[in-house]
Amino acid sequence: MKILLMLLMYLSLQADGFNYSFNSISYIGIFGLNVIDYGEYKDTVYYSSIQANLDYDYKGIHIQATPFAYGYDSTLGVPLQNPNLYEPYDNTEIFFRSLYISIDLDYLTIGAGVLPFSNSTPTKYSTANYIQDGEGINMINDSSLTSVFGLVSTENSRTIFGVGTLDDILVPLGTYLDESLTEGQYTIFFINEYKWDKFILTSQIMWNYMTYYGDHITSVGIAGSNLVWDDSDESGLSLYGSLAASIYDNNNKSSKEKILDEYEIPGYVVDMYPDNFTFDNKTYYGASSLLGLRQDFDFRKKEFFINIEWFHTYGDWSSGNQGNMYNTKNNQMFNIRNNSYFANLTYVIDSSNSLGVSYTYMQFEESGTIGAPAVTIPTKDYLGIQLVDFTITRFIYRLNF
Repeated sequence: MKILLMLLMYLSLQADGFNYSFNSISYIGIFGLNVIDYGEYKDTVYYSSIQANLDYDYKGIHIQATPFAYGYDSTLGVPLQNPNLYEPYDNTEIFFRSLYISIDLDYLTIGAGVLPFSNSTPTKYSTANYIQDGEGINMINDSSLTSVFGLVSTENSRTIFGVGTLDDILVPLGTYLDESLTEGQYTIFFINEYKWDKFILTSQIMWNYMTYYGDHITSVGIAGSNLVWDDSDESGLSLYGSLAASIYDNNNKSSKEKILDEYEIPGYVVDMYPDNFTFDNKTYYGASSLLGLRQDFDFRKKEFFINIEWFHTYGDWSSGNQGNMYNTKNNQMFNIRNNSYFANLTYVIDSSNSLGVSYTYMQFEESGTIGAPAVTIPTKDYLGIQLVDFTITRFIYRLNF
């Protein structure tokens, strides 16, 4: 990682076309975390982050890097934990959202490195300056992939395809997935964006070969589209919607003992609570949808916007959206059952500063089973203590410089 950073710094000193910018600093307070299974539970979390976007172009060669750092603390001092993960987040962490090199050929760009998939379509409608720097559709995948990829662009269309892995091959990618699931895992992806008039259609297909400490346990196929009608330049209104389907091909019978041993679960517990465990060779199907809008408006000569979203899952929905730490919204995590709602009001101070408040409500009426988290049972029947629903209220100051 140090060698790569030194290379980027050297190129910045040698190249006239080097563009360096710190993208944003966000201070986020989270209030009113309500975990029904525990009774009333509230904590205030103080969070800050900084991201640097570095781009270098020279004779058809493009190098891009996005180092990211965050830190948080809370009133109760309880570490934050994503419901998808077994380990809590570190209080501070530095990693790369992207780090890749690409070369332009006649009609094709080829590249390799860490591609960003978080902050992708349609997350830009939740930020003051419509910033979006991720590939694909957010509710399908929000994790970075170390990839080999190709890119084809025409006047109205942009297509990216390739194969990648969640494993930390080049640099640290952040703690968004259990380490036991990254060894030997790989993902094949195809993403197309097509623009015409005021419409933008993004289509994405992903096929994931999932492992558990190197043993193949499942294959997951996901396909979906997002359609946007963007009239922000005239009426200030943008409307968008996403629809996706997933196929979860479970094949983890042979890994049953390894998984139980890892989490120190005795065999008699499986016999007593069989519905909480899924070890089979079976295929499960699911889907999800998202509807959202953004409206820009002026009030007393000040610029504001509102953003509202409704996310819903069907059946045994599975995706690569883990609910990452640095996105200021996590209303599309794959384990939400059945709904989540997001509302955002932001005051746009100027082109570099904004101040906003958002409210997120998420339901977890069903919980993932041990062995196959995409396969769910009613949360009230789950063996352990699980979230049923909770709310997050955020106050966000964003600076772009």
